Amino acid sequence: MLEYLIRRLASLAPTLVLVSMLIFGLQQLLPGDPAQILAGEDQNPELIAQLREHFDLIILDCAPVLPIAETRDIVALADNVIVVTRWRYTTDRVVRAALKKLPLQALGDLGVVLNRVDLRKKLRFGDGDPEIFAKSYKNYYPKTPQ
Repeated sequence: MLEYLIRRLASLAPTLVLVSMLIFGLQQLLPGDPAQILAGEDQNPELIAQLREHFDLIILDCAPVLPIAETRDIVALADNVIVVTRWRYTTDRVVRAALKKLPLQALGDLGVVLNRVDLRKKLRFGDGDPEIFAKSYKNYYPKTPQ
């Protein structure tokens, strides 16, 4: 068994090197980093203006606000902002800190989404509303392994 594992690991190393080289090569072929194009040194608000001429809705899916400075620059170009947080994982302190980091012009229309809510655990808190409707939308969410 140990010999089999060693052979498998030995054959995995060249595969990882090859995949890494392939990914690196593909990245070199791409025209540029989307974050750099939107908010980097070549910041181009005209790009957003051009996109607005052709599209009614432009969605900029960005990295987290706190650790990535480019996100705050990109958010400054947006009309509306939706901050997505994870239930019982992202603390309210972190959400407040992220909201404070947003540019003032981005705070006009701001939404906060709470995702990955565990409805069974939520019922234990006794808010009332989920208890009434939980049975009607329990099949909306996929079953999670126990």
